[in-house]
Amino acid sequence: MADINSKSQYEDSIAKEKIINELKHVTASKNSSFSNTETGVNVIADSKENLEDMFCRKFVQNGGKLIFCETDREIISNIRAAVKEFNWTDIYCYNTSISDILSTAEIKFKNNIGDLLSVPVGMTMCDALIANQGSIVISNESDKKRKLSAIAQTHVVFAAIDKIVPDFKAAIDIMKKPDNRLPDTIEIISGPSSTTVAECNPIIGAQGPKELYLFLLA
Repeated sequence: MADINSKSQYEDSIAKEKIINELKHVTASKNSSFSNTETGVNVIADSKENLEDMFCRKFVQNGGKLIFCETDREIISNIRAAVKEFNWTDIYCYNTSISDILSTAEIKFKNNIGDLLSVPVGMTMCDALIANQGSIVISNESDKKRKLSAIAQTHVVFAAIDKIVPDFKAAIDIMKKPDNRLPDTIEIISGPSSTTVAECNPIIGAQGPKELYLFLLA
């Protein structure tokens, strides 16, 4: 696994000095040193380490904010710090695994579908992370998922690092059902206000959240 903490480019990219002490694994600025990395060559990584590095670099270039967690305990401490730092006072979460994390961290949240329109922060899991795009893939098979990704101003995603795949084809392969069918709707989130639904062209600035955070667990 790539040692993200040992690379100054990750450490120097944080936007606010205050959060460095609380979220030591955050890369929270679009203007990080990743922006100076040459990306013109389309290279598919040949190892898991390279896939991780590629995804993190491109995700940050796309404007996403990365919070890297090495242990379950770090997830708890980092989510507490993020809620405090970014003033996430109204959170919507329907996923049981994330609800357990929030409950353990003693963070209040809502999960009634009627609250979706009034809650600015939505938290979800994802199906895959695309390395060569720095994108998050979510299949929306429930009404809650569909509305959350469309409405939430701040989208917070939780994923294990083994969700990283080389490209969109690989993401599609892992989302196929036993009968080889795919979910009805697939969203590709490539950064704040940049979401592609199915095979449609992305509408920059018109779809998707205004802020995108990813808690990535090693």
